[in-house]
Amino acid sequence: MKNVTKITESTNKRVVIYVDTKEANNIFPFLFEGNNMQTFLRFKSLVFENGRNSELYRKEDISEQHKNTYSIRFTSGKNQNDRIYCLEKHDGKRNIILAKLHENKRSQHVNKQIKSILKNISIKNYE
Repeated sequence: MKNVTKITESTNKRVVIYVDTKEANNIFPFLFEGNNMQTFLRFKSLVFENGRNSELYRKEDISEQHKNTYSIRFTSGKNQNDRIYCLEKHDGKRNIILAKLHENKRSQHVNKQIKSILKNISIKNYE
C-alpha cells in the first residue's frame, strides 16, 4: 500500500492496521498521551478478534458513496472526546488505515466539518 506505514497485524494476518504517513506525526504522539494507548490496545484487540463495540469503534455512515469510514473513540479522560478517523479497505484482508486525528469533538452529531473530513478520507487512494 502507498502513503501508509504498517503498525501491526493480527497473528492470522487477516487484519492489518496502518497509519497515513502524512498524519503519523499527529497520530503517534496522541496515542502515547495519557490513557490513549490503553484505548488503542483495546481497539486493536477488538478488531483482531473480529469483535463489535460501537462505544470504541464505529462506522461513520455519512452517505452511500462514503461508507468505508470509521472512528476510534477516545473518551477515557476527563472531558475527552477525541477521534481517529479510519478508512477500511478489504482485499481478502481487513486493512484499517488510521487516517486523521480529530481532537475535542464537541457535537453529538456529524457536523459539516466532520463530514468534510470523512469524505476526504473515503476518497483517498492508498492502493
